[in-house]
Amino acid sequence: MKRFLATILAVFLALAMLVGVVPAAQADSTLTVRLGPAQWFVEPALSAGGKNLPVMGTVGTGTRITVRCWVRGQKIYSNDYKLTSDLWYRASNGWYVNGADFTSNQTSAPSGIAECGATVPGLSTQKWYTIRANHSGKVLDVAGGSTTSGTKIRQWTANGSAAQQFRFIKLGATSHRGAFYRVESKVAGTNQWDLSGNEINQNGVKLQIWGAQGWSSRDSQYLVYSPTGSLRDVQFRPRHNTNKCLDIQGGNTSTWDGAAALIWDCGAGAKSRSFTLTAVADVYTDPGYRLPFTKGAQYKITQSPQDSFSHNDAYNKTAVDFAMNTGTPIRASASGRVYFEGWVTSGAGIQILVDHGDNKCAQYAHLSRTIIDRGQYVSRGQIIGYSGATGNVTGPHLHWAMVNCNTQTSREIINTLEHGRIYPKGTYSKPSQNG
Repeated sequence: MKRFLATILAVFLALAMLVGVVPAAQADSTLTVRLGPAQWFVEPALSAGGKNLPVMGTVGTGTRITVRCWVRGQKIYSNDYKLTSDLWYRASNGWYVNGADFTSNQTSAPSGIAECGATVPGLSTQKWYTIRANHSGKVLDVAGGSTTSGTKIRQWTANGSAAQQFRFIKLGATSHRGAFYRVESKVAGTNQWDLSGNEINQNGVKLQIWGAQGWSSRDSQYLVYSPTGSLRDVQFRPRHNTNKCLDIQGGNTSTWDGAAALIWDCGAGAKSRSFTLTAVADVYTDPGYRLPFTKGAQYKITQSPQDSFSHNDAYNKTAVDFAMNTGTPIRASASGRVYFEGWVTSGAGIQILVDHGDNKCAQYAHLSRTIIDRGQYVSRGQIIGYSGATGNVTGPHLHWAMVNCNTQTSREIINTLEHGRIYPKGTYSKPSQNG
């Protein structure tokens, strides 16, 4: 009997020891924030004071909201809009986390709180997507496959054409389920989503394509948001008013080809405001072009395409300007034959045109000198000249564009491996991969 009891006791102690080393289940970390009077965007699933929060609204001083993660604060537009936690807010009296000031300079998560992801889960900026309306099974389509600014976007039966493919250019994060993007059309080059007319806050404003307007145009920026964290349940909300959602004309009953894509008040139960994103191809297999300077170098972009200072006419609207000291080596962005080199009276000063076929020439203007000859074949990465300040300039820089070889009117924005076709003014270029 004693031996039996001893055995039972030994088993009991062994189990107790095993239980003692089993880690306790960890509860999800949460963060309580207290805001002054503020406007905010927040995931509908979150709550304050036991009450569900609407998608956007106003809270009073001392309101506490529980969130699951945070995003580094940052400015994405004027008026001091900042992004953080699951919250998009504009606070007049500051924001406090557990009693501590939480600023746009926050560089690490508060203790025990995870940093949110910075993109929609699974959404790649390196792919083209079809966008299917979940209520009808039809996809968004640029009407007639047109490349003209002002062409409306509609739903249409899927046909695999470029008119039904779009890509996302990331601008800034809001939460682990949403981020701000510009949306470009494959059929229309750099043309992007835009809202027609001036009353862009009204229900029924139609979605269209329009020429690239840079990063500051509010009606060409969209919060791509998935309430469930899935690319099968995605909403599009214009940045200037996230109370509105992209919808299809006629709502849940609209199943016909040609129904317009437009904005409408967001609300529960509208399946026509939910979309599925399906990747169809890689964006950057290799566009063939590189930035026009030495590998690893970076230079400040002082003018973007269509910049109002001097890139707003037929000869300059797709050009990019890089600030650089006189004498900086300039390299061919792609291989081709030198169509022209020398001085011109148009204001470009000393320039080089490299022919890449189809009457398209890469233009390198305001140079101090060239080191190649007309008719010479040059390879990508080869030094062709040196930057300067010749012609009509306010200082030394490189003016770089794709133009018609004969008329020197603008062609498309140069699509590089480093930047695609997006060159934000006031930022430094990405490191060159040329050479």
